[in-house]
Amino acid sequence: MPTITINGNPVTAQTDDTILQAATRAEIYIPTLCYHPDLPPRKGGLPVEAVYQGEIRIENHSARTPADGIESGCGLCVVETADTGELIPSCLTPVSDGVRIVTESEAIKARRQGILAEILAGHPHACLTCAQHQGCSRTQCSANVPDNERCCPKFGNCELQKLAEYVGISLSTVKWAPTGLPVLNGEPLLTRNYNLCISCTRCVRACRDLRGIEAIGFIFDKEGKVKVGSVAPSLKDSGCEFCTSCVEVCPTGAIMDKGLKSPDRHRRLAMRQISAPPEHLLAFTEENVLKVPTAEGAFRLMDEDKKPIAIKGTANMQQLLLECLETYESAKHFDYEEDKMFSRRESELIQQYLQKYGEMPSSGEGEDDLF
Repeated sequence: MPTITINGNPVTAQTDDTILQAATRAEIYIPTLCYHPDLPPRKGGLPVEAVYQGEIRIENHSARTPADGIESGCGLCVVETADTGELIPSCLTPVSDGVRIVTESEAIKARRQGILAEILAGHPHACLTCAQHQGCSRTQCSANVPDNERCCPKFGNCELQKLAEYVGISLSTVKWAPTGLPVLNGEPLLTRNYNLCISCTRCVRACRDLRGIEAIGFIFDKEGKVKVGSVAPSLKDSGCEFCTSCVEVCPTGAIMDKGLKSPDRHRRLAMRQISAPPEHLLAFTEENVLKVPTAEGAFRLMDEDKKPIAIKGTANMQQLLLECLETYESAKHFDYEEDKMFSRRESELIQQYLQKYGEMPSSGEGEDDLF
């Protein structure tokens, strides 16, 4: 079996692996949106004659053949060859014995942020850039974000959101211009919001290659961009069996499960979880605390299950963390971030915790809340 080097570490790959598959198996995270471990690659997929987004018919404007299809994927999985510095797509590049790969560099970061900026230009992203997004309660909007740009139902559990937090959003990312695309709620089991679709074609491949149904397809519009939709005005007329396989693979809130019970639910596929961005957690030890700057910021202390037991903002993170070493015996992990507005950041993190768990925790060590 071939052996490659990723970030200086030897990785034994399988003969037919791509670089992305070898990295994923070695638990090395490479961001991607079009890739899913249960689906064939996006490259080579062929457009249909036309797709429908509700009553809107969009015709294909491409003469692509089976030899080309979609030329490439999202491009976010780009990595760098250590020998030449060339940027290559890890999802399409097969491993070769002895190759040396780097998954993070300034060139890679710039490329990924550029691609992400293009994706976000066509996708509502106030939920990612709003100053309150980390602690948003979703019951009101202190930033007065318009209703059609606010956090969707997948906020906090969105693959695009997690990827954006890992890659970072470039300052050059333009504000989303509302597209007014259909939001369809009238069919069984599923809701579809085409304003949230990023044209990754995962749903197309799940429907076509896993289920063999082909109720969903894609086309190339007049500008050469991929557009996804059903092959008839309704899912029912498209031949959809409402198995919800498309829901399982969608990285955004474009296709959602209504949560209704159905005799068809037993046919729902059990999809594997895709790789998630790594957690930036540190072991809560004096050695690691002494590496924290004596600066303004906020930090979270976590127990052995990585659940927060304390969230604090302070003018001197290192000093307060050292004090917490003496008082929080159950704390095993922590993370921190510098922020001159540390009181506000503390509040945001607490609101984020409440949104997830619904109540303030007890550390069991004399603390009755997160403060």
